[in-house]
Amino acid sequence: MKYCIFSDESGSWADSREDYYIRSWVRYEQGAYFEIERNNQLLAKLFELNLNELKWNSYDRFLSNCPEVLDNLFLYPPKIFIEFTLMGEFRTRPFDVREHIKSSLRRIKKESAEEKKYLKNLPSKVINAVNGILFLNIYERFNIENALEGLVDNDEQYYCFIDSPQFIKHDYRTLFSKCVESMGLSKNILKKNISDSRDCLGIQTADLIAGCFNTLLESNLSNRSALDFYHSYVKPYLTKKGNIIDGINKVTKNTKKDNDLEIIKKIKLKLT
Repeated sequence: MKYCIFSDESGSWADSREDYYIRSWVRYEQGAYFEIERNNQLLAKLFELNLNELKWNSYDRFLSNCPEVLDNLFLYPPKIFIEFTLMGEFRTRPFDVREHIKSSLRRIKKESAEEKKYLKNLPSKVINAVNGILFLNIYERFNIENALEGLVDNDEQYYCFIDSPQFIKHDYRTLFSKCVESMGLSKNILKKNISDSRDCLGIQTADLIAGCFNTLLESNLSNRSALDFYHSYVKPYLTKKGNIIDGINKVTKNTKKDNDLEIIKKIKLKLT
């Protein structure tokens, strides 16, 4: 059997205003996915709504009152896996390399007015670059490995389609390939594509799911539209893999803050 796996994210690792980074994964049997893509009823409704792309930020305006779109999108049951990162935890985690670089930057002496001018923004740019490297190679690596473990069976074959990531495409593709190889899945993963969501209904579905979960977390699990979408179109299809509840995985387990523990408690209470 052959399958298609699609992934998209919600939130930004680089934006200090963001509290969460979500990556969702959706697996369809290949033949079923092709049927969804060719579904005339679905395509006609999207045309009627003038929607060139399904996105979570369109849900309240268009999709919440059009169950036929979502019913057709989920006509063939997928498998769904959701991962989330608490960005406050990432920003405050004492990575040795980041702390060493911060310390070194504080020791830079700006002797002249010209040096002060050109070095003014250096610390923030250096730290942002370091954060990108850390997030890609630690947190996104966990995202990829957990998803492969949760969605890939050794006897099946898969095509993977990832929305353009918040990193250099070559770096993300290289990391994905290394994860596949280290997990002994090279014979299972036939193709790894970085794709544009506008051209891929599966990635658009992953966007809906990631955006829904981000909205749930941002609203302290109280947003009615997100809860309705989750219980109708996400929860029934969650895979059994997950360290919080089935199908929902927190990246790294070292949560100690009271607010973070409260969010996890509410996920277990409201989303099971």
